Amino acid sequence: MNKAIEIIVSHLKRKELAIFCGAGISVPSGIPAVGSYDEKSGKIAEGIVTKILSSIGFTDKQLISFFKEKMPFEAFMEFLIQDGLNLKDIIKVFDGEPSYYHKAIAGLLNDNLLHQICTTNFDRCFEKAFDEYGIADFPVYYKMNQFQEFLREPVYRSLIKIHGCISDPANMAITIKEIARKESRKRDHVTRYFFSKSTFHQVLLIIGYSCSDHFDISPVVRQLILKNQNLCKIIFWEFESDKSPVQIDISAVGRNSRDLFENHPDIVCIKGDLKDLFEALIPIKNEGVCVSTHWQEIIEKHYRQKAKSENLLLRGKVLYQIDERASANDLFDKVIGNQEAQQKDLAVAYSSKGLILKHWGMLKQSLKLQREAEKIYRKLKDKRGLIVAIGNQALVLRRLGKFKEALELHQAEGEICQALNDQNGIARSIGNSALVLKYMDDLEGALALHKQEQEIFILTGDKGGEARSYGNQSLILRRKGLLTEALRLLIEEERIYLDLGKINLLCHNYETQALVYSDMGDLCKPMIYHKKAEEIYLVLRDEWGLTTTLVNQGAFLAKKLGKTLEGCILIENGIEIARQTGDGRIKEFTKILKNITG
Repeated sequence: MNKAIEIIVSHLKRKELAIFCGAGISVPSGIPAVGSYDEKSGKIAEGIVTKILSSIGFTDKQLISFFKEKMPFEAFMEFLIQDGLNLKDIIKVFDGEPSYYHKAIAGLLNDNLLHQICTTNFDRCFEKAFDEYGIADFPVYYKMNQFQEFLREPVYRSLIKIHGCISDPANMAITIKEIARKESRKRDHVTRYFFSKSTFHQVLLIIGYSCSDHFDISPVVRQLILKNQNLCKIIFWEFESDKSPVQIDISAVGRNSRDLFENHPDIVCIKGDLKDLFEALIPIKNEGVCVSTHWQEIIEKHYRQKAKSENLLLRGKVLYQIDERASANDLFDKVIGNQEAQQKDLAVAYSSKGLILKHWGMLKQSLKLQREAEKIYRKLKDKRGLIVAIGNQALVLRRLGKFKEALELHQAEGEICQALNDQNGIARSIGNSALVLKYMDDLEGALALHKQEQEIFILTGDKGGEARSYGNQSLILRRKGLLTEALRLLIEEERIYLDLGKINLLCHNYETQALVYSDMGDLCKPMIYHKKAEEIYLVLRDEWGLTTTLVNQGAFLAKKLGKTLEGCILIENGIEIARQTGDGRIKEFTKILKNITG
């Protein structure tokens, strides 16, 4: 027997192995993979994301940009659902027959060699394979309350569908939303269960999995490996067609897998044809590729039926998501100039273009577009759209220094959210109102609102919102001189963002940590954290943040390290960017410079 396969067989015989599998085992069932871009080969792999983007008019160059941004599948699908995609319209995409791999795994279950499976797949191929074997005593868990039940008392024989199931589209939509927004911690506990030693398994065999769940599974696994507590042994199988399985070093696997597992203390990596493994274990007839679900045609038809302006708008919104703002802006202009465009599409185009202009510092033009969007939403009686248009106007007014007007709009935004019982929306409006109060020097009022915001985010499970609230509270605590408490909240904010994998959001955290350490008299850490923040601001092309850190760095160098000339140059650079972008803080920054130069 092949030496690589012998490793797995030995663990199966001891009945200590569980399986974790991804989309790779369902591709032969006619079910699409996610799609990807291989930087080494320069090839774009076919998949559901690739097909959707191509169907709405993406070029290969734009596809590559999308995959380089690593927007997770669930975040992409949640974005499409927000745009009006009904999962029932494409549910057949995930409806296939069991592949050779599903049947082989079912055979191992039937022979009592394997007991627990965790899959990221939505399809019902495992259940169909179990039916063929007559396996009846095998509970399937795919809902949040079922996960809670399983975690309280793990079942010896069980299938966990960690991302939901097509048999329940409504729950599947909720699951996608929870993963994309990282609103649930119960799913994290399921991941920890399978990647840790348990009563029922000591080893986890990973097959057909790309390790690309950057919002969901990967951050949890990284934390487990970092802590190195009770980790189970990992056998990671990287598929390569028609190649005899061989054991390889972790450095030879794909980039996502290497980044995830390279520090695992007990991992075996195998590369080769997965059929060789199962053919050595159990006699299953290999029937080749199953009957296709024709998923390509289903997706093409769905987007072909949309109006031209709808697909233009959707393409623009995707480009905006991956920071291709100039291209997105051109598409929004085409929608606005399309006389056949529906009113709602026009409103979205106005609002989206307004966000781009805000990012470019064209604040007055941005405000005008948001007001155009508001008019349309009021005419359509679209309260959800109205929340967006009003909220965006308030953010622009805040940037322009018109704080009273901004506060009034945030309060109006909150009232609409109250009427819709939108708890996260209520929290956002409260938090934004708090930020305005801070600029108006009402620190106590701002802190009280941030604490209200925090309580709502904790209640709804929105970890990102909770982290933002900690960061904003820390700014106020710093101004009140409560530095130890401010730093404690900043460290908690940083921990959450690292856990969520949202590195881009750490720029504000690092900038504030730098300021707090400076206030504490530390002469080393401030510039380290300022530079960390500056690096992220540059990548994000965030002129507002870049201006902030340049002024802060200049003030630190001049006041704390005595490097007056170097510090003043940085502040002047920050002021120049502020002038170019219409930043409402120019007077504040000029005052800082005059205080240094005398």
